[in-house]
Amino acid sequence: MASEKDLRASKDNIVAALFELSKASGEAAKATVDFFNAIEVNGDHSKDIKDLASSLALLSQSVKSVNQLGIFLNNDANKKVVKKPKVEKDPNAPKKPLTSFFAYSAHWKKLHYDKLREERARKGEPALSSVELTQIISQKWNEITDKEKDEWKKKYYAELGNYNIEKEKYEKTKANGGTIEIAPDLSSSTIVPASIDQEEESKKKKKRKTDDEEGDEERKKEKKKEKKKKKLAAE
Repeated sequence: MASEKDLRASKDNIVAALFELSKASGEAAKATVDFFNAIEVNGDHSKDIKDLASSLALLSQSVKSVNQLGIFLNNDANKKVVKKPKVEKDPNAPKKPLTSFFAYSAHWKKLHYDKLREERARKGEPALSSVELTQIISQKWNEITDKEKDEWKKKYYAELGNYNIEKEKYEKTKANGGTIEIAPDLSSSTIVPASIDQEEESKKKKKRKTDDEEGDEERKKEKKKEKKKKKLAAE
């Protein structure tokens, strides 16, 4: 007995063949018009007309059979289409944590996406599509060190372990008919690996220090300019 997959494939092949047949039918109609136009120019061709009439009769019967087959297939397909009942998710069930890449992706977007969007808008560039954004984040993920990737992976496996514990507790409570408490959201993208969080905080401090130093330099330069102006004015 043919599987559901084989039946679908066979049906798709028939539909494709019907499309080709429809296209060929249009070409045959055009060729027929060209044929009769040629007869008007070249005179009597009664034998050719009889042969063509026989061919068209056969073609007409074939097309009729194919049309009936198409109607049958459509009706049969409509009968077999059964909507699957929507499975309602329990909001109290524990949620799987994000994998290391998706957790990093959500973290990167939180830090950089708004700034990137503003820069593109300022330049008059269109907003990034989801595919383009994913490509950028994938590139950033490939650029970080193996040590950083390991930190994201450790975070994921730690959360996955907690998820499995919570899931087991949830299933036991549900089976025993007990009260199910709201499970902690282990898929939170706001939790960053501790070492990376510290590293980012260190980078921010360094940047603030650099900005302050640059600001001091600018102020020193301004003071020198003021002194020079006063000296020139005094002379």
